[in-house]
Amino acid sequence: MKKDETMKITVKRKTWFLGRMMPITLYFHNKDIGKVSASEEKEMKIPVENGILKYKIFLEKGNQINVENGDYIILKDTLMNKIANFIFLAWFIILLTNIFFIENEEMMKNTSLTFLVGFIIISVISIFIGSHKFIKVKN
Repeated sequence: MKKDETMKITVKRKTWFLGRMMPITLYFHNKDIGKVSASEEKEMKIPVENGILKYKIFLEKGNQINVENGDYIILKDTLMNKIANFIFLAWFIILLTNIFFIENEEMMKNTSLTFLVGFIIISVISIFIGSHKFIKVKN
């Protein structure tokens, strides 16, 4: 690679329901190179041959991968994030069902609280494990 050329990598973000709420900031050698939203594919131009690509989300460990010119990187949800999505959607459906169809207020409170606590626990665990991971598809 010549000195005046730039490296190009492509980053695609695959995410479930909860990931659609906020874009992820990407860093190359700790410098902000842009954001990737849900289901977005973006080509990044970087003025060096190779290096470390990272993402950062508020209150999360993050992840990193070594990249080279021409790499195609997918940023996808980890298993913990998929579980958190499932629990959140189940909680939401049960909450709506309780509001519109069930007249037993005590059962409604207990069911909703159980799923909400489960979602919070999985979300806290995701802070330490990470909610997304990089996968290099091709070089």
